[in-house]
Amino acid sequence: MIEKSPNRSYIVVSFNERDIFELATLRTALEVMGARLALQRSYTSSALAAAIPAIASAAENRDLKSLAAADRRFHEILIECADHRRLLESYHALQDQIELAMLNVQKHELNIAGIADRHARLVALATNPDKFVEELSRHIREGMGVSDISVLI
Repeated sequence: MIEKSPNRSYIVVSFNERDIFELATLRTALEVMGARLALQRSYTSSALAAAIPAIASAAENRDLKSLAAADRRFHEILIECADHRRLLESYHALQDQIELAMLNVQKHELNIAGIADRHARLVALATNPDKFVEELSRHIREGMGVSDISVLI
């Protein structure tokens, strides 16, 4: 996160464990709500599936900037398919912080291998909302390096 103090320059603020936990739990709550709404719509699965090739291509090319954008887009599509304006606005307000927190966590252990498969697994579960939500929670937890947020499912 970047902060500016009065009459001072900008500084980069690092995330502590509490920050990561708060962002992961809030992200999970928003995405789970979005998933429950989105999976009621027939087009959600195909919309999510359409985002997988960009993730796979970026991972194969080890293009971290494109990979971050493709991953972000996949999750944003899920929220968009919920067709809930305030949810989307809330999610957008957190996206940059979520991405920075993930980069903070993943700089130590970036796991590109299988990232497209992990997203494809979510798409495959789109016909079973409970399983989808369970997998989504695990997906977020692992991606953000948080041990347990299952209380939110």
